Amino acid sequence: MKFNYTDLDTCHTASGLVIAIDVLRAFSNAAYAFSRGAKEIRLVSTVDEALALRSRLPNARAMGEVGGLPPAGFDFGNSPAQMLEAELRGASLIQRTGAGTQGAVRCVKAEIRLAASYAEAHLDPVRPEFPLSDLDLCTRIDAFNFAMLIQKEQESLIMRAIK
Repeated sequence: MKFNYTDLDTCHTASGLVIAIDVLRAFSNAAYAFSRGAKEIRLVSTVDEALALRSRLPNARAMGEVGGLPPAGFDFGNSPAQMLEAELRGASLIQRTGAGTQGAVRCVKAEIRLAASYAEAHLDPVRPEFPLSDLDLCTRIDAFNFAMLIQKEQESLIMRAIK
């Protein structure tokens, strides 16, 4: 088996099985959203795309960040600590982040896409958008019993938790 590393600038060349790894928060946040009952997460590139899609989908909410902060009009930022308190049973989420979702969206040649996460410090105790508890939540090992599969359906990238 051959492994290749790409980044946001080169991931458009990746093919076959692609695992989009977000260092901290985007895909950890997605896993916590699934644990709170979200049925799917649609991945988009821009804030405008997220807000437009949310307006067209029933029971949809936008989550994510630009520069680490929740964009105006989003229902949630990018914090697993906030997600633990959300009631998401049956909800469709639309996620836009600066790294994780960008990587998944840009992997246009991928045959199979998975999302994964691991942690690096991205915390600011004086900013409520970056709670210290996110580090603990993002570094838990084997916290969930599902993988996050990303599939293209029509023109959308949709992530779902699969067991």
